Amino acid sequence: MLVFLTGTLAARACQVVITEVMPDPSPAIGLPAEEFIELTNISGKTIDISLWQLSNGRTKSKLPDSIYLPADSILIICATKSVEQFIPFGSTLALTQFPALSNENDTIILTNTSGEIISAVAYSSKLYTTDLPPSGRSLEMINLLYSCSLQNNWAPS
Repeated sequence: MLVFLTGTLAARACQVVITEVMPDPSPAIGLPAEEFIELTNISGKTIDISLWQLSNGRTKSKLPDSIYLPADSILIICATKSVEQFIPFGSTLALTQFPALSNENDTIILTNTSGEIISAVAYSSKLYTTDLPPSGRSLEMINLLYSCSLQNNWAPS
């Protein structure tokens, strides 16, 4: 089951959301055979995400300084080694310590500079139906209007 962790999120949570994850990219199906995470700014205003952290609970990676996410924009975040492969798909940010995504079960957490959870996604391979194997397919948020929904808002792409 994929859930969006809500708990006691700050009022600014759900303004920048994790909207896509690629935990098992191989064999590639239409996208590079590399892991990535997609962030979407749904706030309607530019948000400074400088020095925010992306974590899988094992590895924490700090976003660089001077990173602004324009209103209604998408940012692909990937490892430095794969940035050139993702640039054709849109605005891309490379992290030298990109948190590895487990193929089976994992949680991706985005926190601001105060350590507040802004967005988090726990996923499982059980989200993939039998006719759509997990390999080479990302998990994508279905409806941005329900970006803080607890569940049932994710599907294989």
